[in-house]
Amino acid sequence: MNATKKFWIVLTGTVLAMVMIACSCNSLTPALNPTATAAVIPQPATEIVPPAETIVSNPLPDLAGFWQDFSRVFTIEWQGNQYVVSAITAAGTSKRTLTSQSWDGKSLTWTYEYSDENGSSTNTYTTVSVSGDSLTVKYSSTNGAADTHTLKRVSSAVPVHDALPYYEDFSNPNSGWDIYSNDNSSAGYENGYYFVSAKKVKINYYGEAYLFFGDTVMEVDATPATVPANNNFSSSVFCRLQSNGDGYLFEISGDGYFAVGVYTGGGNTYSSLLSGDDWQRSTAIKTGTATNHISVTCAGSQLKLEVNGTALFEGQDSTFTEGDIAVGATTYDSNNSPAEVHFSALAVTAP
Repeated sequence: MNATKKFWIVLTGTVLAMVMIACSCNSLTPALNPTATAAVIPQPATEIVPPAETIVSNPLPDLAGFWQDFSRVFTIEWQGNQYVVSAITAAGTSKRTLTSQSWDGKSLTWTYEYSDENGSSTNTYTTVSVSGDSLTVKYSSTNGAADTHTLKRVSSAVPVHDALPYYEDFSNPNSGWDIYSNDNSSAGYENGYYFVSAKKVKINYYGEAYLFFGDTVMEVDATPATVPANNNFSSSVFCRLQSNGDGYLFEISGDGYFAVGVYTGGGNTYSSLLSGDDWQRSTAIKTGTATNHISVTCAGSQLKLEVNGTALFEGQDSTFTEGDIAVGATTYDSNNSPAEVHFSALAVTAP
């Protein structure tokens, strides 16, 4: 075989081998199916996160703080998307127990039980408005009281004393003193003076200012209006009066006598601070319906009574160091003839 023929035989064999290899490879390739669904590439699962607690914005940020009414302080805090009264603190021995409260998104209402030696009452406050350091609330009590109070902002839960000097001409019937009327007594404002009327014998009826003082000198003019025929009645001033009726009592009678004593046990126990009799006579006291100027000092343990510029009593007692002020009237007439005393030009200053 010549070389040329051999070349073509080899070349032809090589081509046939390559064709057979190509056919073999094509038989392993799947035919394209135009209706086949494209493969889906798995995606990572999306994490399901529970919704967070809805945060309610504070609608009254100025409401939070310490608010004092007389000798009690309410601590108000924003907790859990609502306002709550978290504490009640007060001067004296009487107890106050928070019983319920609610926040409706605009106002806070709370109720507490007050208890002392004489019993208990339920008291409710509802916020009305807050402006700077003043909080206006509606107040009601099961003892029959219902009015509007203005609470003042203080720096802590400890009650602070009201500022001195304090003056009262009783021309404004909304200045905060007691207003009440019942079968035995009444008190209130009238024509620029404050009156207290006593109808039941031997009970010291009074109207208080709902203020909170420490050391004071209190002066006031007392003018008897309606009196028993025998002048057996008294005009009185209280200092360091407690919410349960305890405190210091200074009296001058319509027939020229005076008395100084201290009430304890919820206003049920009276102890004279005078040596000898409970009452002593003084010519400095104007009798009948004449006006007397009364001055009472309560400073530290020092107690002092002056009438018309004359000192009638000076003594010591440390039972009470702070409290309210009040003025009052008492009839001692055996026939229960009423007594009414008008008070004016009241001033409370530092000693």
